[in-house]
Amino acid sequence: MHLLFLFLDGIGLGTDDPSSNPFARAHLPNMHALLGGRLLVAGITPYHSERASLLSLDTCLGVDGVPQSATGQAVLLTGTNIPAALGYHYGPKPNPAVAEFLRNGQLFDLADRPDHHYSYPAAAENQLSALYPAQPPIVCARPARQLIDLFAVDR
Repeated sequence: MHLLFLFLDGIGLGTDDPSSNPFARAHLPNMHALLGGRLLVAGITPYHSERASLLSLDTCLGVDGVPQSATGQAVLLTGTNIPAALGYHYGPKPNPAVAEFLRNGQLFDLADRPDHHYSYPAAAENQLSALYPAQPPIVCARPARQLIDLFAVDR
C-alpha cells in the first residue's frame, strides 16, 4: 500500500465560492480525479473512495483558543492530542513541551526502520517512508531528529 499524507498548514476547506476560495476556481485535474470529480471545498467531507480519503478536522481539538501551527502539526505527526495534554495551543514553532512529544515518537516511526532516518529528496530503496518538508534541500539533508532539534524549539 502507498500513502501520500499531504498537509498544508493554514489551509482549510473553504466554501464553494470561486470569488473567495481559490480551491473552488483552481484547475486541479489530479486532485479532482482523486476526489471523484469533486472540488476541494467544504461540504464534500467525509469523502472515501478506493483511491483517496478526505476528512475535515476540528483543529481546536476540544481546547479553547485559536489553533496554532506547532501543536496542530505535532498532533498530525504523533497522533496525540497535544493541545489537550498541555491545556493550550502553541505556535508557530514548538516550545520545549511540544518538542518533547515529537521526540517521543511520530507516526512515520511506525512505517520506517528503527533508525528513523528520513531522506530528502528521495527515499533510499530499503526505506519505507520519507519526509518531504517544504524547505531547501540543504536544510533537509539531515535525519528528521536533527531537524527537530535544529528548527522545532522556541527557547
